[in-house]
Amino acid sequence: MGSREPIRSVGEVPDEPTDPYRRRLLAFGAIAAVGSLAVLGRLGVVQLLGSDVYRAEADQNRTSEQSLPADRGLIVDRNDVPLARNQAAFDIGVIPANLPTREAEIGAIFEYMATVLGLSPADLRAAFINRKRTNPFSFVPVVRAQSLEVAHRIQEHLPRLPGVDVRARARREYVDPLVTAHVTGYVGPVTAEDLGLARDAAGARYDLDDTIGKMGVEYTREWDLRGLSGVRRTEVDVEGRLKRPIGEEPSRPGRTVRVTIDLPLQREVTRLLQLGIAAHEAASVVALDPRNGDVIAMVHLPSFDPNTLVVGLSDAEFEDLRSSGDVFLNGAITSAYSPGSLFKVVTAVAGLHEAVIQDNAQLDCQGELVFPSRLTPGGAARFPCWAKHGTQDCASALANSCNTFFYQVGAGDPRGDWNGLGIERLARWARALGLGSLTGIDLPGEVAGLVPDPEWKRREWREDWFKGDSYNVAIGQGFVTITPLQAANLIATVANGGRVLRPRIVRDVRDHGTTAAGQHRPVVIRDLGLDPAHLEIVRAGLRASMSLGRSPLGSPIAGTAWRSGLRDLPMAGKTGTAEWVTAAGERRTHGWFAGWAPFRDPQLALAVFLRNGRGGTEAAQLARNMFAFYFGVAED
Repeated sequence: MGSREPIRSVGEVPDEPTDPYRRRLLAFGAIAAVGSLAVLGRLGVVQLLGSDVYRAEADQNRTSEQSLPADRGLIVDRNDVPLARNQAAFDIGVIPANLPTREAEIGAIFEYMATVLGLSPADLRAAFINRKRTNPFSFVPVVRAQSLEVAHRIQEHLPRLPGVDVRARARREYVDPLVTAHVTGYVGPVTAEDLGLARDAAGARYDLDDTIGKMGVEYTREWDLRGLSGVRRTEVDVEGRLKRPIGEEPSRPGRTVRVTIDLPLQREVTRLLQLGIAAHEAASVVALDPRNGDVIAMVHLPSFDPNTLVVGLSDAEFEDLRSSGDVFLNGAITSAYSPGSLFKVVTAVAGLHEAVIQDNAQLDCQGELVFPSRLTPGGAARFPCWAKHGTQDCASALANSCNTFFYQVGAGDPRGDWNGLGIERLARWARALGLGSLTGIDLPGEVAGLVPDPEWKRREWREDWFKGDSYNVAIGQGFVTITPLQAANLIATVANGGRVLRPRIVRDVRDHGTTAAGQHRPVVIRDLGLDPAHLEIVRAGLRASMSLGRSPLGSPIAGTAWRSGLRDLPMAGKTGTAEWVTAAGERRTHGWFAGWAPFRDPQLALAVFLRNGRGGTEAAQLARNMFAFYFGVAED
């Protein structure tokens, strides 16, 4: 039998029936109450605490800011002759919102643009895609920095090119490009990497339409040259269409950077090097004022035309330019070579000041130095001199470039009666004179060269240092390398009495071409405190290298640069012929000359380097012509 409900009395009140929706209504009401309180609380926060923030966001939603690039500052030479300036140019581009909707029609537009401009449709399309903005009403430059003629050509066809527009802008122009390229450098479009790292002088990030210094003074003085960008604010609708202007903060032009270069000398040096460049892979000249470190000329060949890079090259054109040689490298500061006999200046200064040789010391040269060696067949290593010079003192040995004399000053005589300087002292003096370290010039890419020592050889070659290594370093062969700039600074230090100066390429910076904003004073890296009597022997030897005769001690002199002297301008200097071996095992030579003029009143010190030159004599002949031009004397 199934269970039954209990029997209730007649007077008992029955239970209310259960309402299935009641609990749901109560839960919904509770949730609604909590939600209302949250909304009210959030409104309170917005009203009381966040009104300024949200008002700013709303303003950004209805305004558009357009950057107004500043006119880039000028680069001028020491006499205010322009090296880099601005000229009117035009960007040809596209406003995506105004393009046709059909892909075939867009392709036809790029085809037609390419025909008018004589460019590749694929390159134009790629430029458009790479620079496309999120705002479809923004102008997207496709071809930059075109001439007025090209702009007119496009404007004539605009009815057939919906969405295409032409806009004016300033374009960088290099007045004497092949002559000054490695000094001025160049500007180029901002890259994605630049956008992530670079900010202008006001702290604002660069835009894809901007240009930025890529090399030389354009790179190192970017913040001075760039100026301050302005802003134009415009009201826009929700789709980004311009409605009306709101306001504008004008841009401020960049500063004028005056460099130390003397353009007439820079041109003449370039002309002289170009006459023989076919015989060399590269050539460099650096001319300094030994009184203050000013770079009066700096030329490296091969060179390039930076104007072509401002306009923009295709990938294929850029690779063709690179394949023609390391034209973008300023070999005057970015390449280091064996200095050859030029290094004997270091050995002479060190030997005299360390009292390894006395002022009147004389050594005999019979055309070679024979050194006992267990590692050499026959038990003797031979270190050659290029001639039999007989009895030599320090001055005549410098003039004649006698290897035998400087072998012994650097590493002692073969019998072991005296040890010479030794590599540690020789390396210390080389570094004190500015070799083996950066000069600190205000240009990018400088290399330090190398002054070797036993620690370096053990680290790099896992070998011990031998006496023969010291012999080689003493005459500038072996592992030692220097840059043309270091060679010029070395000879300038001897010329000015022993002050190692920091070379400088920027003389001053001026606001808007008038007021001096910053004077760059000479910097003395170190004053060596050289003994005047010892230094005078070295200077006398460098003066004698330009002549024939005998030294005060009676040693014969046939100066290695005697054919390069000038009748009306007393010069001093040292030649260098550095031997090297190609990858194919072929022996070649580099040619060096470093010197100054006038001898007693040094005003210009320069170094000439010729890769694959016929020796120091060829370099000295070029230096002679450069000195003659600068001082206005006959080359006789």
